[in-house]
Amino acid sequence: MDKEENKKIKVIGITGPIGSGKDTVAEYIGDKLGVKEFQISAPIKDYIRAQGLPVTRDNCQIYGNIIAEKFGPDYSAKIFLEALQKSGQTLGIVSGMRQMAQIEFLEQNTDFFLIAVDAPAEVRYARVTARGTVVEKATLAEFVAQEVGENSGDSIMRLFDCMKKAKITLPNYDDIEELYKKCDELIVQINTHYGII
Repeated sequence: MDKEENKKIKVIGITGPIGSGKDTVAEYIGDKLGVKEFQISAPIKDYIRAQGLPVTRDNCQIYGNIIAEKFGPDYSAKIFLEALQKSGQTLGIVSGMRQMAQIEFLEQNTDFFLIAVDAPAEVRYARVTARGTVVEKATLAEFVAQEVGENSGDSIMRLFDCMKKAKITLPNYDDIEELYKKCDELIVQINTHYGII
């Protein structure tokens, strides 16, 4: 499929820091629009598991850089677009975008609509601590320092730059029902953007 054909494919991208609620937003929008969500980090996590290693934040950062050097920095975005093409769907949702090359690839090859989801560090830290799944640093200060480190230096991740490219930033510091109301308003904007309504 050439680039002009790809441009007919509509892609909703979701970016945001850990604990912001980006996956919840992606799942809710996906359910409302009847579209399955794709995690942009899935190919990296699959690669890590194939090495017999645990999927941790540190390993995702390390192997994200390795995969970028080996297959190109837009590798995960290409995998997503190929999967979307094979599915025959013309609308897809991809969550967890943290690399500029991923966003640039989808901007160039699809009708791309990027959303940022955000919340204060204290709120996000409380969320990820409560669910006990990803946090590997004990304190709020360490949590923030790790986030800054992941988006500077040699890391290919540039989350904060990605968020600046979003068409809409969705603040998520209230309860889940309030978030769903914001998502419903967001869906109207998405539909308007794509000329669905």
